[in-house]
Amino acid sequence: MVNPTLYVVYYERIMYAEEAFLREQYGQAYTDWAKQTPAFVCDFRKWKKPLHSFSWRKIIRQEKSGILNLFLVIFLFKVLAHFITYGVWQLWQPYWTVGLVLAASWYLVIKTIQKTTSWLTLDRQL
Repeated sequence: MVNPTLYVVYYERIMYAEEAFLREQYGQAYTDWAKQTPAFVCDFRKWKKPLHSFSWRKIIRQEKSGILNLFLVIFLFKVLAHFITYGVWQLWQPYWTVGLVLAASWYLVIKTIQKTTSWLTLDRQL
């Protein structure tokens, strides 16, 4: 088992690199924003109501490719790991093959809905 402290150190290194990039990219604007924004724990006193309501339609429309890509990448890694471990290509990976088929089906259904209806064009109510 991996020591949880390693995850904290790894995450801290990622944050450090991202902050350096953002400081270089946005300069003082980022520095000012970072002074007011906690890195780990939310300050709920500063919460402001969003301008728009939550939209399932927008999420469904925008995340269809992400869901498919997630399952595709995991599936490919599982197939490659099996090949590296056992020297045999095995395309049937329990759960991941089914997940990939479901994700591809979801993608095709959403694309069909987008092309044939206007159901996913209305994002949200103001």
